[in-house]
Amino acid sequence: ITIYTSRASNEMAATPKELNITVSDPIHVQDGMNKYTAYHIHLNPNTNSNASYRQDEDVGVNYFSAGGGAVLRRYSDFCWLVERFQTERGGAIVPPLPEKQPVNRFNPMFVAQRAAMLQVFLNEVYVHPELYDAECLHTFLRADEGTFALAKRQAEHEKQAQAGGLGNIAKWFGGGNAGHVPKQQTQEDLIMAQLGNDLKEWEVQIKSVLTHSQKLVKKSKEIANGYFEMGLAFSLLGQSESDVLGRALTRMGQSSDKISIITAEHSEKEFSNYE
Repeated sequence: ITIYTSRASNEMAATPKELNITVSDPIHVQDGMNKYTAYHIHLNPNTNSNASYRQDEDVGVNYFSAGGGAVLRRYSDFCWLVERFQTERGGAIVPPLPEKQPVNRFNPMFVAQRAAMLQVFLNEVYVHPELYDAECLHTFLRADEGTFALAKRQAEHEKQAQAGGLGNIAKWFGGGNAGHVPKQQTQEDLIMAQLGNDLKEWEVQIKSVLTHSQKLVKKSKEIANGYFEMGLAFSLLGQSESDVLGRALTRMGQSSDKISIITAEHSEKEFSNYE
C-alpha cells in the first residue's frame, strides 16, 4: 500500500524541521475486554520556520502544517513504527521508546509522563537524517484510522512472508499459483486480526500482573513469618523474666503473633483475587 506519493515524500524531505509534533490529550479506550490508552498526535508549525499549509492534489492528503488535524495512536502503534524503521531503514539508530509498564498503566501521572516521552521520541525521529522521510513515519503521522490499520496489516503480511520464505508467499498468492491475485482483505478480516492481536497483548499483560502479584504475596508471607519469629522471641523472653517486664514481653509476643496471622491471611486473600 502506497499512501503518499513520491512528490509528497520529497516535499517532506526538503523541510524536515518545518513541523513541531505534540503528543497530548490521552484517552482511555475500552475495546471489549481490552483497555488501552491512546494519545492525540498534533502536527504544528515550527515558530522558527515559514511553514505553511500544503495539500497534495494527487492524493488529497492534508499536511497539517498549519496546526489543524490530529491522529490517535496507542503505545503498540509506536512499537510498530520502530519495527518498520528497522525494516525500511535498516542500520539506522532509532531513538528509544519509553519502556512498557505492565502495572499501573492508567495512573494519571504515568500516562502524562509517557505522553511527554513519546513526544520527545517523535520529534527526535522527525529531525533524524535517516528516518524523517521514511514512508512508515508519514503513514504513522498522517493516515486515518482505517488506512493505518490496513498499512499495519500489510506490514504483518510482509513480515510473515519474509519469515516463512517461499512457502508463505505461495500461500498468500493462493496455493503457489503465481497467476492468482492475492485475496482482498475485507474490513471484517482486519477487525478479527486486530482483535486477535489485542487478545495476545492482553494475555501477556495478565501473565505479567500475575507474576508481580505472586512476588507481592511471597513478600507478604515472608513478613508474616518475620512477625511470627519476633513474637516467639518475645514470648520466650517473657517467660524468662518476672513481674511487669515479663508480662509486657509476653503481650508483645502475643501481639506479634496476631499480626503474623493477619498478614498471612491478607496475603492469601490477595493471591486468590488473581487466580
